[in-house]
Amino acid sequence: MRELFEKDKKSDEPRQRWFATESTLVELNLTEDEELKALFRDRLKVVMDEISKVEEEKQRAKEEHQKLKEERREEKRA
Repeated sequence: MRELFEKDKKSDEPRQRWFATESTLVELNLTEDEELKALFRDRLKVVMDEISKVEEEKQRAKEEHQKLKEERREEKRA
């Protein structure tokens, strides 16, 4: 079983689930399955959107930190 599937937590669910490995999909000729591809794209989009959101928040925090730092420098000069 472990050669064909791997247990992982790939979604928002708190529990791990079994997923077919890439070699299993190739062996069973499921790599061309359009339904699987669509599902993968949908799930990947969610993950990529989350990554983008975190990166944007990180950039905003960095800019805010830099702004505060500059304001403190100006206060010291005054």
